Amino acid sequence: MCYCGLDMEFSERCREGFALAATVAGDASAADAAPGLTPSARDLLMRLPRELAQATSAQRQARVRQMVAHTVAAQATAHTDSTHQGRRVARGLAWLASGTAPEQGRTWLAAAASLPRAGFLPEPALLSLLRRIAARPVRQ
Repeated sequence: MCYCGLDMEFSERCREGFALAATVAGDASAADAAPGLTPSARDLLMRLPRELAQATSAQRQARVRQMVAHTVAAQATAHTDSTHQGRRVARGLAWLASGTAPEQGRTWLAAAASLPRAGFLPEPALLSLLRRIAARPVRQ
């Protein structure tokens, strides 16, 4: 992106966030967003949405799940590293463990120490709410 004559780089997470936002908006290829981007930003940001648009449905779903897992994992790590760390946060993350990378899930399960009774599965609405909360930025 050009700002005062300088080129700006976009992190992998930023590019994934752009692609996720386009996907959520029902525009997986981000074609609607492209006209509003500068040429240099367009080159960098449009690669992943183009790849997603060209992928098969199964490939696209797998990649979107992977990007969401990165986002939730990054934010959840920020939550557990903050002063708000506690058993409730650890338990909530343990419930979300199955939706993230295996090594991250194991870390969250280990931090939870104890979960409710064996076989307990929270309601889908609760898991959805926990995902939204985990994805929120941590207020310092």
